[in-house]
Amino acid sequence: MNYVEPRHQRSERDKAVTHRFWFDGLVQCASWAGDMNAKRWSMKSSQEESSERAEFAGTKSYEAAMKLVMKGWKKGREKLVSNVEAIALKKEMVTAPSFVYDVAGARPEVPLAIAGDPCCMWDTNPLLSGQAPTHRLFINVSASCRWDADHLMKWGACILSVVDSLESQGNCSIEVNICQANRSSGGQVRSEFIVRLKEAGQHIDFNVMAFAIAHPSMLRRVMFGCMERVTEDYAEERMGSGYGRPDELDRDVLGATLYVPGIDKCGIDISLFKRQPVEKIFPRVMEGFVHMMEGRTFQGEEL
Repeated sequence: MNYVEPRHQRSERDKAVTHRFWFDGLVQCASWAGDMNAKRWSMKSSQEESSERAEFAGTKSYEAAMKLVMKGWKKGREKLVSNVEAIALKKEMVTAPSFVYDVAGARPEVPLAIAGDPCCMWDTNPLLSGQAPTHRLFINVSASCRWDADHLMKWGACILSVVDSLESQGNCSIEVNICQANRSSGGQVRSEFIVRLKEAGQHIDFNVMAFAIAHPSMLRRVMFGCMERVTEDYAEERMGSGYGRPDELDRDVLGATLYVPGIDKCGIDISLFKRQPVEKIFPRVMEGFVHMMEGRTFQGEEL
């Protein structure tokens, strides 16, 4: 299986080790995660093909998930997302402030600084410009096992629809990143995976984006496969009997971004996902995006 190795960072803080991997695209991530010839965990749930795993992950095998990576999830997108796309396009989003990147400013955009970009500082003062502002969006697909595949699909469909509506209205251009984080029960070891799904202004097959954001196999096939490749620092042994606990990304590494937390930390009760159709959940997700556009967290807290 041919692919380019992701950029890997290992850091230690308060006796906890974090392994962070940066991917330039979805295919690179899925190919790396599915490489069975590489050193990996003895546990390989990402590859399991039992009926129970198929229901949990939404696909029968890793190969089936890989097909969706390559061709997109058209069937699911038409079934789920179409129900809320019309609602999303009619909603009036709060105008987002635009930020300028330069060699000096209020605070650094950490990934740009790490990449060596001299224009890695951003200014908090909004600028009046004829050009649509650019925003960097990070969507955490982490979720604990208590969430059914259907719950993850509803959550993802709402997020996908808001992202699409933001760019469709022409108010801004969005760079979309998918991410996942997990940690051991004792917190001794963590892993983070960040996948750039599309650049700002870039067009991407919406069916492929639907898989990455709204299909449970993005987490339970692809991201689980990524976890299985983190063998340093006794990662598998420290995780215990499974894949650890879902975690949030370190805000320091994200810098000035729009960040959607994992479903466990989104502030929406699981009972709503169990009882209500996606159309009823959508307003809560829209509210979270409005909070972020106003400079707060998804849950409405001050940064």
